[in-house]
Amino acid sequence: MAVDLDRLGDRVGRPVRICLEPEPGCIIETTPQAVSFFTETLPRAAARLGVPRDVLDAHLGLSFDTCHQAVLFEEPQTAITALRDAGVRVGKVQLSSALVVSDPSLASSREALRGFDEPRFLHQVRARSHDGGATGFDELGDASQLPLDREWRVHFHAPIHREIVGALSTSRGFLEEALGLFVNTAPLPHLEVETYTWSVLPAGERPVDDDGLVRGLVAEMRFVLSQLGASS
Repeated sequence: MAVDLDRLGDRVGRPVRICLEPEPGCIIETTPQAVSFFTETLPRAAARLGVPRDVLDAHLGLSFDTCHQAVLFEEPQTAITALRDAGVRVGKVQLSSALVVSDPSLASSREALRGFDEPRFLHQVRARSHDGGATGFDELGDASQLPLDREWRVHFHAPIHREIVGALSTSRGFLEEALGLFVNTAPLPHLEVETYTWSVLPAGERPVDDDGLVRGLVAEMRFVLSQLGASS
């Protein structure tokens, strides 16, 4: 792919970078796994095929999704520093928030979470494991098998300007910290607000018409601009 993109860039005069996105439940989930892929696995494969390292660096990179890495209980400072130190180019940052169940021992919290269990999208759910990592399931319906004595996090892209959605909190703090770190990155990665779940939010939370959807989208963009120190 890197070779093809290099040829394409020569032909059209515009470079294209494909960014790999770690996600819970996928072959590459965590930031350490991504670092290993870009610094060990990928260069070895490229060497076997005779692909120059500068071609890899120019056309392949990483997409950092703030929801995905929050679900895995990563720390923004640790993750982003590891990527920078390894020379992994972050070409894109997906600005998104996960659902957080602070106290799953509460029946009311588990009941509130059931309102987000819908069949259209995959909603991986994780709890922190004893070794500091994350353990869990790739279907929200299996959350009842997780321990009740520790926080749960769910891959459900909640509106990013909200700290609370229904009776549940979000990982907005992770997004804020990560965005603050990426702002100091040169060049600034492409930033994308990735809330695609407006139509599957629980009743009472989802927009009922186009005007409501637009108001939600505007609120998200104003939130991002405020985090970047820009005028809305």
